Amino acid sequence: KLRADFVSMASHQLRTPLTGVKWFAELLLRGKAGKLSIKQKDYLEQISISNEKMIELIEDMLSVSRIESSERFKIESKLENVVEIFRQVIKDQTAILNIRNISIENDRNCPKSLLANVDKNKLYLILQNVIENAVKYSKNGDKIIFNIHVADDQVIFSVIDHGVGIPKYQQGKVFDRFFRADNISSTHPGTGLGLYIAKFLVEKQNGKIWFVSTEGKGSTFYISLPLVKGKS
Repeated sequence: KLRADFVSMASHQLRTPLTGVKWFAELLLRGKAGKLSIKQKDYLEQISISNEKMIELIEDMLSVSRIESSERFKIESKLENVVEIFRQVIKDQTAILNIRNISIENDRNCPKSLLANVDKNKLYLILQNVIENAVKYSKNGDKIIFNIHVADDQVIFSVIDHGVGIPKYQQGKVFDRFFRADNISSTHPGTGLGLYIAKFLVEKQNGKIWFVSTEGKGSTFYISLPLVKGKS
């Protein structure tokens, strides 16, 4: 508990100045303090990128602190249209998808609406972590496919990418805290906490998360949650 409290307090205290650095860097990059030279702009962009990495790490640390403090962590489930939640996650990725020229398309069998008993905010975070990974580890111009279907009273989400894949000898560690595969650790920034958080949140909703992957060919992640039948 002391460790969790310390992480939470430290993370909150760090987030405030980093947010300040973020906004001032953006103002400078927009030329609000005068025109920048090419070298100055390059340095500021590097500052901005490094700052974003720190903010991402702090957000992940806060998430881990919350989920590991079970007395503060609650699942509040109700009937939700899970297709709409999935589409909102994708919509919120629009900027990076446009920059990378990556498309996310639904499988032709994906329903337009499906009700399930879930915690909307937690499911959003689960899908966000999986989608962000698929985008991060795909090549520019790639296509990602998502699908939702029902089997044995479970609603099953799938995200298929054709990116770098996960080395077979490291696949048993994918959901560990701070794990980064050898084939991406030096080329793709990240905290190694996203899938750890996703797994915890899935299991708290009596679900399962798993994947199949081939290095150099891509990965498919699956999320299975209990279904409460309703009109769709």
